[in-house]
This record gives sequence, C-alpha cells and structure tokens, in this order.
Amino acid sequence: MSKTESTKGALRRRPDGIQYAGTHLFVDMWGAQHTDDEAVVRSAILAAVEESGATLLKLELSTFGEHAGVTAFAILAESHICINTWYEEQMIAIDVFFCAGLDPYLCLPALERAFAPSRVQVSEHKRLLASPMTHDKTML
Repeated sequence: MSKTESTKGALRRRPDGIQYAGTHLFVDMWGAQHTDDEAVVRSAILAAVEESGATLLKLELSTFGEHAGVTAFAILAESHICINTWYEEQMIAIDVFFCAGLDPYLCLPALERAFAPSRVQVSEHKRLLASPMTHDKTML
C-alpha cells in the first residue's frame, strides 16, 4: 500500500476519496513451458504465495491426462490465485486477486520463473471500486 493510501477494514482508501477492496490481475502467458506439469504448477503457486506474503489456506490441482492442461486454484486468506494451462497451445491464463493491502504484482516473478513464457500480458482491475461521485457517503 502506498503512503498516500489508508485502510478501513479490508478497504484501501486514496486521498482523492476513491476506495477499493483489492487489486485483481489477469495474466496471460504465451510460449510457456511446463504447461502439463502438475508439480511445476504447484511449485509456482507455492513460490508466488511465499514471495507475495499471502496466506495459503487450500490448494487444489486437477490434470487432464498426459500432455494436457492443468487447472489449479489456491484459496488464500487474502483471496485467490487461479491457473489454467493449455499444453497444446503453450498458453497459461492466471488470475490473482489480493485484498488486505497485499500487492499481487509480487507473484509475477515466481510465475514467470516457473513457466518461462516468451510473452506476458498483465491487466489490472480494482475490485469494488467506489468514489464520492459514484456512491452515496454511507458506502464510502
């Protein structure tokens, strides 16, 4: 959290009156390695959780056979990390949502090390975004 932001419970408040619950990243990887390797996906998530300072509550993984994709979902005290891989296409779709003032960008180095993609695209969305212009004062 920046020094210009404050918190109210789990919400982050900026000096301009805008508040939000957390940051949600959508990460797309192309030319990725290990897209069929459940152990690498598990290790990547564990490293991302550790490096970001998040708290892992539960981790579930499913594979779809030899040389097929992997789906993983980490439930965190601060929200979640979800990974879906496409072996045939060497693509990975990841979503990371953190609240409680944690920075989801801290997950990215661990994920990029694990999958060594040739291209990465990250988009960001502030969740439950509200401002004095859009919400009644009782909501802020």
